[in-house]
Amino acid sequence: MRPRNFCAWIISIMLAFGLFSRAVPLDAAKDAPLMLALGNLHTCALIDGGVSCWGWGPALGTGSDTDRATPAGVSGLSSGVQALAAGRGYTCALLETGGVMCWGQNGDGQLGDGSETDRLAPVAVSGLGGSARAIAAGGTHTCAVLASGHVQCWGLNANGQLGAGDAPYQTSTPQDVVGIENAVALTAGTAHTCALLETGGIKCWGYNYYGSLGNGNTADQTTPVDVVGLSSGVVQMGAGYLHTCALLDSGAVRCWGLIGSTRLSTPQEMPGLGSGVARIAVNGNHYCVLGTDGAVRCAGANGEGQLGDGKTTSRDQPAPVQGLPSGVTDIAAGFFHSCAVIGDTARCWGRDAEGQLGIGNSTRGSIVLSELWGTAYTDISVGGGHVCAVTAGGAAQCWGNNHRGELGIGAPVGTEVTRSSPQEVVGLSSGVSRIVAGMNYSCAVVNGGARCWGYNNYGQLGTGDTVATTTPAPVSGLSGGVTEISVSTYSDYKHTCAVVNGGAKCWGYNYLGQLGNGEYDDTTPETTPVDVVGLGSGVSAVAVGGNHSCAVVSGGVKCWGVGYYGALGNGILDSYDRYPTPQDVVDLTGNATAVTAGLDFTCAIVDGAAKCWGRNQEGQLGNGTGVNSANPVQVAGLTSDVTAISAFRTQVCAVQAGEVLCWGSGFSSTPQAVSQAPGGYHWVTTGGATCWLSDSQTLCSGRDQDGRLGAGRVDVRPTPVPVLGMGPGQDLYMHYDSAQPGSVLNVIGANFPPGWRGALWINGQAMGQAAADGNGLWRAAIKTAGAPAGAYRLTAVVDGACVVDTFTLGNSAPLRGPEGAAALIVDLAGAPAQTAAIGTDGGALTSSLDGTAYTFPVGAFTVPVTVSHAAHRPWQLPTTGALVAVGPAFDVTAVYTSTGQPAQIAPGQAFTVTVPYADSWVAVPETLGLWWWDTGANAWSQAGIESAVDVAQKQITAQIAHLSLFAVLGETQRIYLPLVLR
Repeated sequence: MRPRNFCAWIISIMLAFGLFSRAVPLDAAKDAPLMLALGNLHTCALIDGGVSCWGWGPALGTGSDTDRATPAGVSGLSSGVQALAAGRGYTCALLETGGVMCWGQNGDGQLGDGSETDRLAPVAVSGLGGSARAIAAGGTHTCAVLASGHVQCWGLNANGQLGAGDAPYQTSTPQDVVGIENAVALTAGTAHTCALLETGGIKCWGYNYYGSLGNGNTADQTTPVDVVGLSSGVVQMGAGYLHTCALLDSGAVRCWGLIGSTRLSTPQEMPGLGSGVARIAVNGNHYCVLGTDGAVRCAGANGEGQLGDGKTTSRDQPAPVQGLPSGVTDIAAGFFHSCAVIGDTARCWGRDAEGQLGIGNSTRGSIVLSELWGTAYTDISVGGGHVCAVTAGGAAQCWGNNHRGELGIGAPVGTEVTRSSPQEVVGLSSGVSRIVAGMNYSCAVVNGGARCWGYNNYGQLGTGDTVATTTPAPVSGLSGGVTEISVSTYSDYKHTCAVVNGGAKCWGYNYLGQLGNGEYDDTTPETTPVDVVGLGSGVSAVAVGGNHSCAVVSGGVKCWGVGYYGALGNGILDSYDRYPTPQDVVDLTGNATAVTAGLDFTCAIVDGAAKCWGRNQEGQLGNGTGVNSANPVQVAGLTSDVTAISAFRTQVCAVQAGEVLCWGSGFSSTPQAVSQAPGGYHWVTTGGATCWLSDSQTLCSGRDQDGRLGAGRVDVRPTPVPVLGMGPGQDLYMHYDSAQPGSVLNVIGANFPPGWRGALWINGQAMGQAAADGNGLWRAAIKTAGAPAGAYRLTAVVDGACVVDTFTLGNSAPLRGPEGAAALIVDLAGAPAQTAAIGTDGGALTSSLDGTAYTFPVGAFTVPVTVSHAAHRPWQLPTTGALVAVGPAFDVTAVYTSTGQPAQIAPGQAFTVTVPYADSWVAVPETLGLWWWDTGANAWSQAGIESAVDVAQKQITAQIAHLSLFAVLGETQRIYLPLVLR
């Protein structure tokens, strides 16, 4: 008997007895307990004396400012650490030697190294030596308990949070806290600090407007004061944004400060808790407790799901965290997220926009939407927090922020506040030629008319009122003739303009004359379009900025509204004069073809060159000077071949000869090529993200806050999810356990050997090659369109051992989208079969699906046929008990070209099949047999002919005489692609 594949055999036994439900750990638990420290946008873990962090890049200490969605080691701190403290954008570690090292943001000296320089790797706090015994990190200040019981603090001192009396406004070196001599522990809020004394009492100092110090009044204190009623009996404490809590030795919890809408200046028992609390965690505007019964409950603010109750609504009384396994040993709270420790693993919930939950989500970088959704777009626009696009079929889709109904999906305001994958705009399934996304609203040109939706506080929708709408509504009077439209991306006052029959019309807010109708000082918005004075013809483009508007008119540019900083380009600088009618942009010789407006500045394409004018403090004019200009200036390097330009607030991007370049805020004062855009693009739009269009793909880049990259990412997790890579072994994690067929699902591999390559198996069939990066992380996106409902098992193999996870497809489950970009795209439904016409003189077919090639000699067919190659999917493969795992299976069939009836190889003839394989890290056995599926016998049968393995070319070749389902059979369990295993 041939040996069964050991990995598959283990999996089948575990499945039979129901021995796993999520990722299977490979190694034993660690001996040391796990400690977590949560900042506002990042998380750090201490285990076995080493520190790993994940989330917002600058606070991680990895030597890089890149966001990390799974744990990454902190530079130089792989051992010797005994405690952690995380603040707002920075972290500190207490060493076993008594020293303290910090890293991250340092604008207020909170790192304590004598400077105000941000640090991407740990630096030592000056002057502490080896005397520190406990540490705490607040908003931008840090404190330490010394061996003597004294306390020292450093960083921002605007509200006395350093406790050093008349200490400076900020200091980058430790200062003595006045009057503390017997401290044993510390906690720090955003701008206040508290010390737990040997007596079990608490003293606090710093910001106190909301009663955060608990001393009975609301005056700031620059030196420590006693907390009323807590002179003894306190065993633990925690500080949040504006509140503080203490755990008493009786198991009761008392809090003070601003808790929800309640303002307490002295400690009060929290409702719904009683006694029986073992641990507390406090941060932001919420708190969590771990009961002696092992249950975790949370209360307070919940807009980011930080309470873990499956919702995003605040709670005055603690509610149980949903979905936590038993065995919780500790809890931790960040500003917008929370975590629980279970043995040597952790689960977290809440905000994940920066990857701080550690579940492998991509937060920065680029997403090619066509790879995930298979949708081609002809137009795309980025607003402040959402993106809209037009499909090749003329339909409108939007994704991202939907707080005001700006996605146009009809969801009531406040119910579906973000959608992280493309959504069909209600009623706009065809006829859309242009679409624009603004600040909380959107507009489109539909069959020559204008429609708008979303927020409407200043009449910016043009519907004749100021009532918001969550579905597209016709702009009054604009049922035809509309060719271009521009919307406001400014947050305060909003207006909209359009090109209509060659003229310009605007509507919305007009206090500053930005509608161009000759009026200003008008506090009543224009809720229907008004004519721009003098622009009845010759207009080819319009642009809406913050407090001004511009248009391309007969090759020139005219602007109107507020001219401060020179935004109108009329030669007048630093004047707050308002111009309610169009003004010529001076010194703009040549033919202008496009215009875009940001906040107090404008740019245009003139004879293929990019020119800008107005405010330049962020380098948005692109000339490298930072000097404002009321006249157009040449953007450095963009003197020709510029085909598109887009401005948002203080940032600009342009396309030059197919390449995307950006400048201004977030870039530099001269154009820089965007590395994710290799070329071939014809349109760019920038805002809360940046997106590019080419003829073949749509790419979006930036931070995926609110789902604005459209990759299906979920920024809020209101129930716990496991931190990946925390344990010693490999993790395989499906972002969703269940989904509706048609979903696109992400699977993450974490803690794999750096550079590992191997097959991802689904239901025993290899579906593609995964490759781990230098941090042992890999990601795959699984397309499920066309796949049947049922259970699916995923397997990856490392050194002969399995890592497993599962998911189910069901028609009643939610439709899911992917969560971030993926190097490996797996399509469960496969692609259309590849075909070729083969005559009596022979021919060839090479499948683009998997590279399998067929060569048919003369006489293989006696009449012309059409040969097809199809790649099979996990549920389509015929199996017997002898076959436990299979590589990519393929089916070759032939039909008579004239009749479409099934055809066969001519008697005595054979053809050549060449099967490529990808693995090069395993030893390919020399003895291989080609097997085919005998439908009559309902079994796999060996073809009875020899096959050859070419290791150098990574391919298997055989001469066969059957048209059927084929697979190559190997003798070893170590072959995963593309072999069938016994």
